[in-house]
Amino acid sequence: MFAIKTLLSIAGLLVVIPLLTPPAMAGQPQSVSVKMGYFNLNQVKMVHPASVGLDRLENTAKELLRADADKGNALLAQMQKDGKTKDEIESKQKELQLQISAKVEASSGLVMGHRMSANTEIAQAVNAVAKDKGIDLVVDASGIYSGGDKFAASGEDLTEAIIQRLAPGAIKPAEKPAGNKADKVDQHLEGKTK
Repeated sequence: MFAIKTLLSIAGLLVVIPLLTPPAMAGQPQSVSVKMGYFNLNQVKMVHPASVGLDRLENTAKELLRADADKGNALLAQMQKDGKTKDEIESKQKELQLQISAKVEASSGLVMGHRMSANTEIAQAVNAVAKDKGIDLVVDASGIYSGGDKFAASGEDLTEAIIQRLAPGAIKPAEKPAGNKADKVDQHLEGKTK
């Protein structure tokens, strides 16, 4: 008797649950209206002062580390010529490696901090432009590998507005001289999104 009541209770719940379930949960798709936008992150980074400075900072750090490594190698070679013992040379090598490792860690932290700051500035500019234009969803166009033509047709290109927010008065992408890096990126992206 208990088993029959339990089965009837379960059967009753199975009838009631679909009645209480909203259509989206019942597996019926709902259409949502979303205003979409996209931008070219590579173009933005080419004119965003913090991003441009970041590339210079990273390259300078690499050059300085390379110079330190060259000096260390020259010092070790000179120690060998001077007839220093193997233990002295190995001790100096470990000391130099520690110094260079500390510099690598410090420069990496510095570059990472600046990169995070630059990315935060870009994200804030993207959010501000999207809010100003009533855009619900913004993606980086270089991340679209398929269906880009449909997205471009239904979305709005926010690249220039974002550039103007980050670097007022910056050269607009259309005004850049032909044959530069930005044009190659644009051509590559155009090929991806078609």
